[in-house]
Amino acid sequence: MPLGAVIKNSIELYINVLGRIIPWVFIQEGHLFGLWVSLQPSETTNHVGRFSNIISGSRSLLLLPKISDATSLKRLKKTFSLRCRSPENLTDQWPLLQELVQHPEFPERWDSEVFYFSRKWLEPSNDIAWKLFKSHLLETAWTGAGHLRDQIIFDIDFSCALEERNLKPNPYLTDTAKHLYALAQKNFPGYQVAINNQALPLEALQKIFIDIYGIKYLPTVVVPQYLSSDPMCPIYYSLEVPTLMSFSPRSRKTANKLEDLREVKHIMQRTVEYLLEDKLKLDETPLYNVVKNVEFSYVHSDKDIYNETEKSSGLLKQDKNLAFDQSKYPDKEFCDTSPFLRGCVKISTRN
Repeated sequence: MPLGAVIKNSIELYINVLGRIIPWVFIQEGHLFGLWVSLQPSETTNHVGRFSNIISGSRSLLLLPKISDATSLKRLKKTFSLRCRSPENLTDQWPLLQELVQHPEFPERWDSEVFYFSRKWLEPSNDIAWKLFKSHLLETAWTGAGHLRDQIIFDIDFSCALEERNLKPNPYLTDTAKHLYALAQKNFPGYQVAINNQALPLEALQKIFIDIYGIKYLPTVVVPQYLSSDPMCPIYYSLEVPTLMSFSPRSRKTANKLEDLREVKHIMQRTVEYLLEDKLKLDETPLYNVVKNVEFSYVHSDKDIYNETEKSSGLLKQDKNLAFDQSKYPDKEFCDTSPFLRGCVKISTRN
């Protein structure tokens, strides 16, 4: 992957393993990509083969309502002469959306633009301008890898929290909790409700699903995004669409996502309590600031008889992007029963 910079819209670096699509880095206008591979000698890096992929816009975007109605799909496919298979679940949507947006009769041309640097840009030179350029690349790469250097401190602190609180959770859900901390520290993107065309031709796509497909619900699209400082612009992690960077095999299967969600909440609450006690004296660090200033809410479409989780229908009052999305189509009801919301963690900054 060569060194480059995004100069229009966005691109996504993602990982495709074991049938999972994992958003790794979401890169917007004005940002560099490919730094690690470009600056590190090829014989010393594991970033080779098919480990990482790059795509214009977003590969991991999702339409929250199901789009598997046979009659509606037949009408849509006939209108645009689509040949892809009908999506059976959320993660099957991509081939349909891709073919639709790339169709010659799609009403809006959408693309992203990148500027690639040839190998000569990285060849050593005594020129002062080159040295300043190389210094900038190294500084950017060093800053971007900060969370990896801090990972050992987090692992120790998190392990201490599990030990001190006598927690012995399902390893897969432990990995989930650790990933939630990573999302809160902006190390990786979560999902956010899309309100513009930065990652895809949103308005044109929504209009097609309303006018031609005849979608029943609000055609809400979520895309990769990092946590915002605005409390009303949360990001989400869905148990239905896991994006973990490391994942242990499940030691046991729970009856449903609601039980998993309750256990994740328990792990998070107990570890947050421990981190706030600051026994390892990490106050003023990014990790400590996260546990003080970031709020985790646990959302499910079903009512929880133990009142440990929130109903997904309440998100309209908590997410201004979602409220804006519905303001465009006031006659459409938000799909709060989406599989994406059947076991979901909302992450937001505190007021």
